[in-house]
Amino acid sequence: MRDIERLVLGGMVEELKDPRPIETYVRNHNSERERLAGNASAERLRLEAKRDRLEGERQRDIDLVIRYVISEEDAKQRIAELKHERLRVEAELAALKEAPNSISLPPATLDRYIETVNALTDTIASHASAEDERGPLVADFGSLVHSVIVHRKRPLGRLRG
Repeated sequence: MRDIERLVLGGMVEELKDPRPIETYVRNHNSERERLAGNASAERLRLEAKRDRLEGERQRDIDLVIRYVISEEDAKQRIAELKHERLRVEAELAALKEAPNSISLPPATLDRYIETVNALTDTIASHASAEDERGPLVADFGSLVHSVIVHRKRPLGRLRG
């Protein structure tokens, strides 16, 4: 059993040390951030144009009232509706969320990550040989591993990972 645990742990450590999944995550995160930023930018431009159009219409109606082209009574409701709509659009603009910032991982971060994986490996290994039911850390780690399939290298051969 200890050989199997050692092989499983060794395989998991090698997987955790592989920087490609982390780099893929960063690349996907940044692509999604760029997509969201593009969408947010387009939406912001659309709302700003609508806000400006509504304010322009409101100002034109006010000018028409000032020049006595239309009566104040005729313009009052229309001006109030335009103002209300402009305030709604401004609230939408204020509620627009900024896309998350892009991320990058400096080499020191990956080095620190690998150091952490190595420290975790050492900790698990030291708990694995503990006499008190091999330590609670191993039990917790074991709950992460659903199953292990063992294949013989050759008949009566040694186990391999």
